[in-house]
Amino acid sequence: MMDPITDTIQTNPSLALGDPLMITALVLVALLLLASLVAGVMTLVLWLKYLKYNRQPVQAGYTGTEAARKLLDESGLEDVQVRRAGFLRALFYGNYYSRRARTVFLRRNIADRNSVTAIGVATQKAGLALLDKEGDPQFRVRESLRGFFLFAPIFFIIVLL
Repeated sequence: MMDPITDTIQTNPSLALGDPLMITALVLVALLLLASLVAGVMTLVLWLKYLKYNRQPVQAGYTGTEAARKLLDESGLEDVQVRRAGFLRALFYGNYYSRRARTVFLRRNIADRNSVTAIGVATQKAGLALLDKEGDPQFRVRESLRGFFLFAPIFFIIVLL
C-alpha cells in the first residue's frame, strides 16, 4: 500500500516536483518565507533601536509635549493645542495631528518623556501642523485618506472572506 502523497502524485502527474507550475509555487513560497524572515529581523532591529533611543535623555530637558509646544509657538501656531491622547485615540491613531481639532495628540510615553524618541516623534507631529498651515498639497491628500488607512485592514479581511 502506498502513502497518500505518493498515490496523489501518481494519479495526478501535474503535482510532480518537475512540473513548472509546482517549481514556480515552491520558488514563490521560498521567496515569501525569505521576505518574512528579513521583515522579522528588521522589526527586531528597529525595536531595539527604539528602546535604545527611548531611554537616552535629551540635554535640553524638554518632554515631548514641551518640545512640540515650543516648535508650534516658534512657528506662529499658538492656536494649535498639544494634548495627551486618551486610551481609544492612542489605540486607533497613536501619535497624530488632528487637522479638524487643530490639536497634536501624543501618547503618554511620548508626551511625558524626555528622550530622543519622544522629542523626535512629538516635533514630527507638530511639523504636520506647520504643513497644514502652509497648505501643503501632499499633507491634504494624506489627511483625506486617514480614515481609509484606519479601516483598510478590516476591509481587506472582509474581501478575503
